[in-house]
Amino acid sequence: MKKIILLLLIFLPFISLSQSESDEKKQKRVERLNPPNNYDNNTTIIVPNNNRPIIYPYHNRYSPYNPYYGPSRPYSYGYGYNPLKISVGLTSGFGEYPTSIGGYMSIGSENAFFIFSYESSKRLPYDRGNTNNRILWDNISRDDALYWNDEELDRFLQYSSFDFGVGGKLTDKFSPFITVGFYDVNGEFVFYDETGSLQSPNNEYMIHDDFEDGLSLRIGSFYHINSVNIGTSVSIFKPIRINTFLGFTF
Repeated sequence: MKKIILLLLIFLPFISLSQSESDEKKQKRVERLNPPNNYDNNTTIIVPNNNRPIIYPYHNRYSPYNPYYGPSRPYSYGYGYNPLKISVGLTSGFGEYPTSIGGYMSIGSENAFFIFSYESSKRLPYDRGNTNNRILWDNISRDDALYWNDEELDRFLQYSSFDFGVGGKLTDKFSPFITVGFYDVNGEFVFYDETGSLQSPNNEYMIHDDFEDGLSLRIGSFYHINSVNIGTSVSIFKPIRINTFLGFTF
């Protein structure tokens, strides 16, 4: 009996070791066939939706579902830039020279934009066929008439201007801007031929000539009411004019 107990004590460690090794190998087989799920909640998954990715999870700082996404909050969709904004509308100017009407367009982001505008007053009488039986002399200039000291009986001026500039967001409601413009004034002038040498009806003759042109500088501001833009601008130098704007943002 003592010999049997002694043999058990001698071989028991080998039996235990053999069972532990077998159990460990079985565990390795189970792990290989059933790998553990190491899913990380911070993993970014991009799911296409209406041609724009939806990024999970919510706490990912680049996700549009996170109110503090992106490096800074003003980004609109988490892509790092503001969306393009286009505004179009009408503009009208008055002051020195005839009242004009035209259009404007601004293009840019919420914080900065470029603005372009064009305006013109109504066409001249001769262009509209209203000459009161006066003959338009295209070979006589206004300088000729002034040199002859002929009396100027009437004048009709046409104003046009093209302006472009830049602006930016001051507050949620106000966006100031500044523009540089090229303006042109031409006209039709009626003179009295004191000598009667031209033999024109009633000794009156009409000429078409440039009157003035140059650069203009304007400052103004838009006031925003949702998608409606109301604005005004004033020229700093001559010709002194005030413009109003009414448009919509898309």
